[in-house]
Amino acid sequence: MKKVLIDSDTGLDDAMAFVHGLLSDEIEIIGVTSVFGNGEMIDCAYHAIEIIDLMGKSVPVVKGISEPLIGGCGPAPQVHGKYSRGPLGKLDLEARITPGYAPIFILDQIRSYGEELVIVAMGRLTNLAVATRLDPDLMRKVGQIYWIGGAISVSGNTSPVAEANADGDPEAAKIVCTSNLPLTILTLDVTMHALISQDDIDRLKRVRHPGVQHLVKIIPYYLDFYESILGERVCAGHCGLLLALVIDPTLITKTHRLNVDVELNGRLTRSQLVADRRKLRKLTEPDTSKDEGVTVIMQADVARYHTMFMDALLGADRT
Repeated sequence: MKKVLIDSDTGLDDAMAFVHGLLSDEIEIIGVTSVFGNGEMIDCAYHAIEIIDLMGKSVPVVKGISEPLIGGCGPAPQVHGKYSRGPLGKLDLEARITPGYAPIFILDQIRSYGEELVIVAMGRLTNLAVATRLDPDLMRKVGQIYWIGGAISVSGNTSPVAEANADGDPEAAKIVCTSNLPLTILTLDVTMHALISQDDIDRLKRVRHPGVQHLVKIIPYYLDFYESILGERVCAGHCGLLLALVIDPTLITKTHRLNVDVELNGRLTRSQLVADRRKLRKLTEPDTSKDEGVTVIMQADVARYHTMFMDALLGADRT
């Protein structure tokens, strides 16, 4: 069973990932580190604890960094709600926080699990960037880091070229993308095709499991936002797809090994994820001959992900 550490700004698509991951027999979530992003860091931590409790699990949740290294876009309450719980109010679960500091906790888990550990980064990369600066050699010993961030061939969602997780802390994203870590990136190019609909949520209403019922309560808020920009009642399951690819890597249908960087200085292009795709003009298969760059997921079987996600949640009462 894969050992997974989730670094998350737990909002609404993150919640879909948490419920699916905690139902899975393929992974063991050994810890959660909280970062700012969809909401304030502490509210995101409380939301993670809430979901873990609803799922009947025991997983440590550790506070992380609450602001970008230099500067970046702020929370998006119109997307995830004021407290990263959609329409629901503020929690106070301070007594349930596991003592510690996310970058140190991350390094400690790598020491414990080494290549067995997979880090799934669902938000800003600030915690991972600080951990990398503290001990880059140890960070390179983790089995794999999966990150949802950036946009390569499609428009961004916080600027014409920038995606929220990169734009929330571009300096951190640059550190992680250029430090020769075992990094796999999932971008908006793929996740905007992984759609969850109102019909899907309606189907889940008959499930009594408290974790699934939590999604039934909060995801309509997410659907409201996406309906306002897409014109139909669907939402993108960004983080849900990311964790599903860790649960079942055969969902990944095409990758390329690319040099990736993050623009920091452009007046119009700050936070843009820049992937050097020039060599792809000459390649029909990914070039794995050089140990440089990062793995970029170009395509995934989003239809099979949708079936996998819905089957897991519809069957939650049997767990």
